[in-house]
Amino acid sequence: MKHNIHPLSAYPWKTQHDLRFGDMDANGHVNNGAFNALVESSRSLLLESDEVKQWGPYRFVLARFEIDYLGELTWPHPVRAGLGIVRIGKSSIAMRQSLFSEAGCAAIALSTIVATDPTTGKPSGLVAGLRDVLGKWSVSEGNSAAEQSAGGGL
Repeated sequence: MKHNIHPLSAYPWKTQHDLRFGDMDANGHVNNGAFNALVESSRSLLLESDEVKQWGPYRFVLARFEIDYLGELTWPHPVRAGLGIVRIGKSSIAMRQSLFSEAGCAAIALSTIVATDPTTGKPSGLVAGLRDVLGKWSVSEGNSAAEQSAGGGL
């Protein structure tokens, strides 16, 4: 994925996460699965926030995910995560997320989430109030082709 590296300050949604000893691989680095879980946790904290949930009911499902690992994360240092919404579609939300260590940006991920009806499981249009709330966390798309196409036609 081609991308620009944005500082943590460029992201409107920020979370901090503690690493676990069990997140390390045999080389003493945090493993890829833990990176993915950190990105998921940050994204889920946003989607499960009271500001978002008041506009439900929605069940948010991950439709697309890609990540570039740019650096190491090491235990026991905290990880900061930044998230910005790059596109709001009819029923989808495309997000740019980054993980930061004390040394800088360790990973950049692009995620596309689809809002579904909890009863039918089918895509469900985002209501205007939710679009407004999500707009608070919008960032520019940058010049990444992957960011510009994230979300497809949903």
